[in-house]
Amino acid sequence: MRNGDVIPSEPWPRILAALTPRMPVLVLTGTTPDVGMTEEHRRIIGDCGAVLEVVPGASHFVRRDAPQAFAAITSDWLSRLPAHRRSVVIDTEP
Repeated sequence: MRNGDVIPSEPWPRILAALTPRMPVLVLTGTTPDVGMTEEHRRIIGDCGAVLEVVPGASHFVRRDAPQAFAAITSDWLSRLPAHRRSVVIDTEP
């Protein structure tokens, strides 16, 4: 949430729809009240074929709040991609 308002869904449906046919997308978020994840956001993510992972107790900044969970989730997700799709290098050091 930003200033008490839920972050608008636009332009995310269009962005995810444009990305997912060309590349795998992982959406990683937390559960604290500042996250602002709505059922509409979940629907958009699912409709586009993206993967949603939720880390209990983390905020929008999962990498900062739960670095071990971030590393484990992203490593697992990347390891399941076909080899030609694994061109991303993630720095897990704070």
